[in-house]
Amino acid sequence: MHARQWFLLGVARLAIDYPEKIALHTRLLESIAFDDSYPHAGMREAARRALLSCAAPATDAVAKGRLKRLTELHTSNFTRSSSKEPRSGEFSWDRPKGMPEPDPPFHFDYDFDKYQLSNLARLFRLPRWQVADRCVKWVRTMDATVQAMHDFGGRPHPSSSYGYYQGTQDSFHSYGTYLARHALALAGGELFIERPVVGDSYDAHPWEDWLCSYSPTRQDGLWLADGTRAYPDFALHELLISNAEKASAPTSDARVLSALVGIGQDRKIAEHLLVNAW
Repeated sequence: MHARQWFLLGVARLAIDYPEKIALHTRLLESIAFDDSYPHAGMREAARRALLSCAAPATDAVAKGRLKRLTELHTSNFTRSSSKEPRSGEFSWDRPKGMPEPDPPFHFDYDFDKYQLSNLARLFRLPRWQVADRCVKWVRTMDATVQAMHDFGGRPHPSSSYGYYQGTQDSFHSYGTYLARHALALAGGELFIERPVVGDSYDAHPWEDWLCSYSPTRQDGLWLADGTRAYPDFALHELLISNAEKASAPTSDARVLSALVGIGQDRKIAEHLLVNAW
């Protein structure tokens, strides 16, 4: 699922530059974007972005209809609720004593529970335990016996003394964390189909903001790497000089320092001027 999600992100990026190539796979991408039975928010959003890039230049009726469906894909079928986030004591965010846990249970990491499950619960004004149960339901469709997010499922364990906890960090996903994160994307997509969005009263677009965590880093679909260039030639200078007192010291050569910011030997500013760097 990690591979599928990242592959679809790559396809969505390619569709910006090569829409005619990606358009050859329109039917397959539509089967992902419009699949309400498997509403994985990350995969559906990536497929939707790819299709939007392919549909934008088209003018025929079929393409226009597809574009309309794609635009409305993340438009809720319900009027946004005016109810605000429940205050303390309005209802319990924790599981009632008489409500049994899923059997077998699945245990979430503390931070995942506190931030990920709670944020999704607030988005739809649900007790946290109900969102957790939905996630467990999706986890069980993938693995019937895994017990917790820190379960490595027989895979290699980090050698660090903190390896027991490392599996729940973004730098290293244990098997249980892998399942929990995809279950969260599925539960979120499922809730969006079934319930009105509430969110916080000050948030104008709560669903879109939540969905951003599964999207590229820029709203235009480009990646941060698209904003970088090759290392500038004028920065390839030796900045340390040797002298008798110290092994090396920062250069004080005015010509070198000027070149670093893009000022040539003629004292003129080149096409770009560097004003801040580290």
